[in-house]
Amino acid sequence: MPARNDDLRDALRRAASALRDHGPAFALGGSYALWVFGGPEPVHDVDFVVAEPDTEAAALTLEKAGFILPMAR
Repeated sequence: MPARNDDLRDALRRAASALRDHGPAFALGGSYALWVFGGPEPVHDVDFVVAEPDTEAAALTLEKAGFILPMAR
């Protein structure tokens, strides 16, 4: 599944760059966090962790970066 992994890596880079540049503070979570330490590369999703009070700010940052978020706000 190289194309799928390329898409996920691109999403990871774009989202992490947007959050790094525009906030809020975040951490990489889930399978990609394990991948950094030698685990198998994920093929389903990318997980970011933000503080609960920062979820709205994170959603706005990601939307401005071109992501479509499927959650109700």
